[in-house]
Amino acid sequence: MVRARFALGGRAVVTARWDGRITLWGLPEEPRPTFTEPVDSFGRVALDAEGRHFAASGTSFRACRLLTTQVRSIDDGRPVGPRIDPGGIIVDAAFAPTGPTIALACSAATDPDRRGALRFTPDGQAGNLQLWDGHAGRRLSDPIPLPSEPRGLAYAPDGSLLAVVCANGPVVLVDPRAGRVVRQLDTGFRSRPFQPNFWWSNGMARFSPDGRRLATWEQGLSAQVWDVATGRLMHHLKHDDRIHEAQFSADGRTLLTAGRDALARAWDVETGGLAMPPMRHPRIVVRARFLEGDREILTLCDDALLRVWDRSTGRLFRAHDAELRLPQDFAFTPGRREILVVGKAGASLLDGRTGLPLAPQLRSLGDGLFSVGIGADGTRAVASGFDRRLDLARLDDLLKPSRALGELLDVAELASGRRVHESGELVSLTVEEWDELCQARRPGPGSALIGLAPSSGPDPALGPGPGIDHDADCGLPMRCLAAGRAGTFSRSRGSQQDVQPRGGPGPTFGLGGIPGSVSPRQPPGDTCRCDPASTCDSA
Repeated sequence: MVRARFALGGRAVVTARWDGRITLWGLPEEPRPTFTEPVDSFGRVALDAEGRHFAASGTSFRACRLLTTQVRSIDDGRPVGPRIDPGGIIVDAAFAPTGPTIALACSAATDPDRRGALRFTPDGQAGNLQLWDGHAGRRLSDPIPLPSEPRGLAYAPDGSLLAVVCANGPVVLVDPRAGRVVRQLDTGFRSRPFQPNFWWSNGMARFSPDGRRLATWEQGLSAQVWDVATGRLMHHLKHDDRIHEAQFSADGRTLLTAGRDALARAWDVETGGLAMPPMRHPRIVVRARFLEGDREILTLCDDALLRVWDRSTGRLFRAHDAELRLPQDFAFTPGRREILVVGKAGASLLDGRTGLPLAPQLRSLGDGLFSVGIGADGTRAVASGFDRRLDLARLDDLLKPSRALGELLDVAELASGRRVHESGELVSLTVEEWDELCQARRPGPGSALIGLAPSSGPDPALGPGPGIDHDADCGLPMRCLAAGRAGTFSRSRGSQQDVQPRGGPGPTFGLGGIPGSVSPRQPPGDTCRCDPASTCDSA
């Protein structure tokens, strides 16, 4: 075997041999989500404190257009209440620490263009806060007008206060039980006239576990720390670029911030100084959390690495590769047994202790994810992002092979041209071993082998040798750069038709159709690859 490439959007592997035979192998299919709910906008997922219910949440990003939401059970995705329509774009959603209340930060507009025009208008013209009984689908009080568009919500741990970060500097503290404003703070940062251009972090808040301190950040280069009882601004904690996330330690004495300046910083909440050296990364830090009784810090960088740091020294302990493009969020199962990481290309499930992958990269949970939550019992996960849907999946299903281990091993050996030696080392398959496996996996019910391309005739352009035919319903457009022609695999299953160039009969293409492969009859440097016009994304 000389080449192996993914094809059909990652659903198959194509392999090529020196004798001209090309084989298309089916890959095990990923387990499908238990439940999928289409929504009218990209967005995040809101999970209640008990990990039993979830709801679609919008984001503060300028193009969000989520207009309705519904509280659902994380067991099976079934609704536990009617659909909620607040009358405007839902920018953020947060469940109360106890009970069925869900808070919605809403724009006064119902489309993004109108929202942009209203963003900085005062006295509730830009947006409001609404409190709903999510199970009954009933609004608990009149909408609370806000000084500008709301961006992010955070409940105090005891549920006595709700913080609303608004555009252009205001932070409003609300008594959610009475439905009234308690205090309005001002960060001093003015975001006008800028648009909220981050996917989800354009204004957010976090309370400390004891509820005595509040951290806020908007579109500036610093996070603010407030004394909740007095409303006093204690500190501006500065980064060199915008901040993605802030989290308090369990004792509330340290605030962890993650920023676009490729740094994560831990701050002493009382003094405002650094509690340890900055944790330097090669790229943007999107998430940061305390671990192991606050002794360690876990950061997620958009280079796809999860890094574990010693809190006392700032020393890097270890790093785990999530193998995701632009990871955006992660969640732990109880006891931190597993970590589910989501990003632009799907999700990765890792062992919580070793960081080793427990399953291949998962695309079935959606594409373009930036929000994930795991239920209280650790058996179910819900994720959302740019693909305009909420996906609920059983984690046990994600770990379950879709085929028997022996069959999977055969596919792996055939695709890689290697096998595991009894010593535990990987060794190359001999031609005889590869051919034996290949013949054993010929098409049949449940077979991993989809198609085989045996010799069918010489190629006058490339010299004597086998051409290509295909007995799979593939239809991959091919281009032979050496011959300057393009052709398409036959769609006739079971037939042996040569690849013909578009526009009429012509020569077959040797090893065409394997991106980047070189035929033994082609001049050095000439390649055959997928036609750029094809829907195949293997090139």
